[in-house]
Amino acid sequence: MFQRIRKIQEFERKHLPFLDSVLDARLVAEIGRREDIRQPLTVKELLLLDLGASATVRRRLKRLVRLSVVHKNTIHRDRRIQQLTVDRGVRKTYARYFKLLASF
Repeated sequence: MFQRIRKIQEFERKHLPFLDSVLDARLVAEIGRREDIRQPLTVKELLLLDLGASATVRRRLKRLVRLSVVHKNTIHRDRRIQQLTVDRGVRKTYARYFKLLASF
């Protein structure tokens, strides 16, 4: 049992170093979930999910954007709105992560 936990932790440490906190993981998960159902999340919608304090969510999101984990895309019809998407490479890493979890 603990050997499995160790493998999971090693994978997280090696391939998901950008996840410094539980909030980081929740942000990536929510953005990816909405992207999966083809309803990309906007910054405003993300803040309305009440995942944490507004300032903290903005700060963590800014960090994830700086690390290219999440991308902000401006909508052409209304340039005030920014949609959030998870980087393609990060998606592939999560796919490998889920395969690892499923193997147990």
